Amino acid sequence: NFIKEHPQTLAAIAVFEQHILANSGREKNDLKETFELLHKSQPNNPYLTRLAQQLYAEIQVGVGQKVPPISLQTLSGDTIKLGGDKKRATAILCWATWMEASLQQSALAQKMRKELQGKVDIVVVSLDYNPIEFKQRLGADTLSLPIVCDGRVWQSPVVQKLGVRSIPGNILIDSNGLITARDIPQVDLEQKIRDLMK
Repeated sequence: NFIKEHPQTLAAIAVFEQHILANSGREKNDLKETFELLHKSQPNNPYLTRLAQQLYAEIQVGVGQKVPPISLQTLSGDTIKLGGDKKRATAILCWATWMEASLQQSALAQKMRKELQGKVDIVVVSLDYNPIEFKQRLGADTLSLPIVCDGRVWQSPVVQKLGVRSIPGNILIDSNGLITARDIPQVDLEQKIRDLMK
């Protein structure tokens, strides 16, 4: 109700973020309608413009949705395809070396790659500013993973298409191309990745 009565205020944005956006069980149509009211009332707010790109992408690639066909260019020059005809489970881990909390996902990515031996694809999407410095910061084990890093951080087309809003983050896709989970807490992530093999 507060947002509907005061959509032009910064407080309405805060309410939207804390009480609506954080509620992952919220109906997508409700989420979209509420956000559109905010954005229409504050069309020149750059934060809402950026959030619109991420939010609409996330609605399209939310839990239970089929991942759309996306091609990712890795640091090694390979192309990874998601969606479409791909019939293999995939865990996308989103992080950056400038964020300490991300280092746990880096270690987990290496561990799961060795343990699962190709049964689940592990793909890293880095939100680092400089791909060259990113490569220098990482060890050889991590660099053997498929890593996408274009240096555009939040403006990266990949980040926007995947609806990434925070890091460290993750998107789990089953062998049918359905997104089964997003942004699983680190403590549960390892088991959720193993569950993709079922």
